[in-house]
Amino acid sequence: MGVGFECDVCNFRNINKRDVVWNSEKDLNTLRYIRRASLDVMWSRESDTVRDNFRRMQKDWKSAQEELNIGNVFPRMGRPEMEDKNGIGVAVVMLHTSRRKGRYKDHLQVDTIRKTATWFMNAYTAITEEDDGTLFAADDKTMFASSSPTRTKWFQRFQLGMKRRMGVTHKQDEAINSEQILALLETGEHYWKLAADAQEKRGIANIMAFVVL
Repeated sequence: MGVGFECDVCNFRNINKRDVVWNSEKDLNTLRYIRRASLDVMWSRESDTVRDNFRRMQKDWKSAQEELNIGNVFPRMGRPEMEDKNGIGVAVVMLHTSRRKGRYKDHLQVDTIRKTATWFMNAYTAITEEDDGTLFAADDKTMFASSSPTRTKWFQRFQLGMKRRMGVTHKQDEAINSEQILALLETGEHYWKLAADAQEKRGIANIMAFVVL
């Protein structure tokens, strides 16, 4: 997948700095959300892309070892410290937030859910008093470097996978029905008759033409 992976229990320990209490419903619910977040990260990449990358790695590594002495170029897997560096705790909060009823569906939309990551980023910067270095600035748009866990590659993949899983519902503007058009025309005719001069009547006629057409 190109991003780090840890089991559900390890991620729980990274978030809570303790082991799972297996008779705690809250702990079990947290594990379920952690699993969902990990699956969303997997959703962010096409299966063919992951498979092709893995096959290329096997081919390159095997052929190199046949003719070269290169030892082990990969870093040691695992991390010695218990720490949530990828923002999976925030991801769990986002997934829980997504279950709230939305305006058009029985859950919130992705763009609304992302506001959770926004308030976390603002709080993180304020609490850590992080001195962000400006990477890019033009007009009213500025990009900053940040050590926030919501800026990691894992977290960006999580958000993309969540969007692909949930999809985006666009509520298009509905067309005006015949009863509404007739009511508008009746209102326009009423004000047209009350108009004081030809110029005011022309203005009303133009507005009604714009509304109907």
